[in-house]
Amino acid sequence: MTNTGDREEAGRTRSDPERTIVVGVDGSPAALNATHWAAREAQAHGDALRLVHAYPIQVYPVPHPVSGPDHAANVFRMTEDLLAARGYGDLEVSTVTEEGPAPQALLRHGSEGRMLVVGRSTQPPLATLFLGSTATASATHAHVPVTVVPTEWEPGNTPADVLLGVDGSKRSRSAVEYAFALAAARGTRVIAVHAVELPYGYPQAKPLRSDETVFEEYSSKVFSTALDAQRRAHPDVEVTTAVEYANPSNALAKHVESADVAVIGGRGHGVITGLLLGSAARSLLHRLPCPVTVVHEPREARKEEPATDS
Repeated sequence: MTNTGDREEAGRTRSDPERTIVVGVDGSPAALNATHWAAREAQAHGDALRLVHAYPIQVYPVPHPVSGPDHAANVFRMTEDLLAARGYGDLEVSTVTEEGPAPQALLRHGSEGRMLVVGRSTQPPLATLFLGSTATASATHAHVPVTVVPTEWEPGNTPADVLLGVDGSKRSRSAVEYAFALAAARGTRVIAVHAVELPYGYPQAKPLRSDETVFEEYSSKVFSTALDAQRRAHPDVEVTTAVEYANPSNALAKHVESADVAVIGGRGHGVITGLLLGSAARSLLHRLPCPVTVVHEPREARKEEPATDS
């Protein structure tokens, strides 16, 4: 394993930002699992890893601090031992230690890489303050793809399918492009899922026969608008489409068994809107048992279409 040092300057100058995956590490099982996922991606694509650890500012001196430079060194040592044990000893790894809030540190350094990866705890909602402040903040505000890896994720022996949430908005184009490029690189399928939420008070869980044609025609147009360009760009990628009459979180969860990553758009109509992640996207980040990659549109593209909230 090649380590370019634990100073911020070294981490910035040794690796090509376009070939660097940034990972937030704190020594927790969630962070270690996120590092494992990031290392697998880095190895597959010839990227370097940058491990970022942030610790809170100590307002008052304490006799035995549980955070700081010494603790950061232990976190990096533990993480690098994991990488070596999992067969990633040949990766180029740089480390960055920073004093201050973790979300700001990860957003700053994540913007210098091609992807930011963070872990997600399996603790109950009231205990997931770290996820709320760090993973969600990263997925909301980062300008690069952000992958949130749950603690329960385990790598398969072969690459699995790419699950794609399709909402029909122009602002999800980058997510569609990312999903197809990833599937092409892996040699796997794209499973595109469109969630249709029936109106409040609808008499049953599925459309009435009289309404079914309308919903099917609408979903067909959504898939055509979202996928046709990438189908032409990647003719070898097999695509499966599915319409689920459920909220986006439940819709994608029905297809997660055959996939090891779900890709969703960062800003758009329906699933995620405006400048913040909508409730559906936050639910996806918290609930799906596979890694979730949030892909935002470039700022130029976001100016083309006004945002709405959902």
